[in-house]
Formats: sequence, structure tokens, C-alpha cells
Amino acid sequence: MRSEQHEALIRMGTHRFVRNMLRSMTVVLTIPFVIFFSVWGSLEGKYTTDW
Repeated sequence: MRSEQHEALIRMGTHRFVRNMLRSMTVVLTIPFVIFFSVWGSLEGKYTTDW
């Protein structure tokens, strides 16, 4: 019984760890895209004024 409880705790911990890792990965992947798109949009707006 104690080993089952321990296994459940380990499973829950790994699940939480994986979820946090995925969230940090999405943040790390999203921030450069946001910066790139904002810089690209400002440059495009600067160079193409006759839209």
C-alpha cells in the first residue's frame, strides 16, 4: 500500500514537472516569435507607407 502511494506521488510529481516544463518551453518559444513579429511589423510599417 505504501509503495502504491509512493508510486502515485511520483507519478503526480512527474506529471506536474512535465506540465511546468511544457509551459516554460512554450514561453521560451513564444517570446522570440513575439519580439520578431513586433520588430518586423514596425520595420514593415516604416518602409511600406503607401498601403
